[in-house]
Amino acid sequence: MGSELLQAIQAHLTKNMRLSQPAIERLLVLARRNIGQNIHQLVAQLDADPDQAVRAAHALKGNLANLGLTDLSHKISKLEQDIREGRFDEVRQRVLGVDEALEVFINRDTTIRR
Repeated sequence: MGSELLQAIQAHLTKNMRLSQPAIERLLVLARRNIGQNIHQLVAQLDADPDQAVRAAHALKGNLANLGLTDLSHKISKLEQDIREGRFDEVRQRVLGVDEALEVFINRDTTIRR
């Protein structure tokens, strides 16, 4: 899934954002870091500070949408709403699925192979 995910992101950034290959490479490094931090913050703050968890979910949703990962972005949008409504146990279970889906992307060299 990791290479498919990277290929989808590259296609989105090339077609819709008209970014050069070096710009895509730089963006992927930042995106990988930000997405990892957002997921960590969302989980870490869920019980301690739900408002911070909502902010982290919102930032994660935007990061994913900017990369063209709209399905995952929509899932995070639902998580964001569930946090606001206090459904933390459901959020924990579903955020693990998102984390697993993104794990290969977050923890790999983001160089796109041509």
